[in-house]
Amino acid sequence: MDRSGIARLLRIPQLGVKAKVGIVIFALVAGIVAYGVYGSLERTISLHSRIVAVETSNQRLQHQIADREREIQAAQSTSWVEEQARLLGYVMPGEHVYLILPPSAGPVHSGGVQAPLVNEPITTPTPSPSPTPSPTSTPSPTPGVSAGQASPSPSPTAVTITVP
Repeated sequence: MDRSGIARLLRIPQLGVKAKVGIVIFALVAGIVAYGVYGSLERTISLHSRIVAVETSNQRLQHQIADREREIQAAQSTSWVEEQARLLGYVMPGEHVYLILPPSAGPVHSGGVQAPLVNEPITTPTPSPSPTPSPTSTPSPTPGVSAGQASPSPSPTAVTITVP
């Protein structure tokens, strides 16, 4: 059996060249249209997810702005300023502060909540001289200083600072 015999048995009509070309063109056009619809649908879904993310971020930022506006409104009152100053350890002029400390606490510092103890003067240590001096080279003349004058040189000195 040849091809035409099989086609007659299966009752498949023979197609001409024009019909075959038409079917191929139709299949190509249908494939291109399907690809375009799929790409458009994918872009739409992607843009929708971005819109949802931006709207969520926008709502979060709107809540933050409202919170900051309430904080600004509260900070403009004198009671808020006084409360913040007291949290930082400030007291109003003429007020007396009484601290109740447990017996295990050390001595009370004067001058504020976290002020250091200032009863002792602060001194800087003086460097000790080396046991054997090493020979030094002769310094070159300093510009602007005559040969008979000594150039100023720094020397370590003890400094005592007393903080009231």
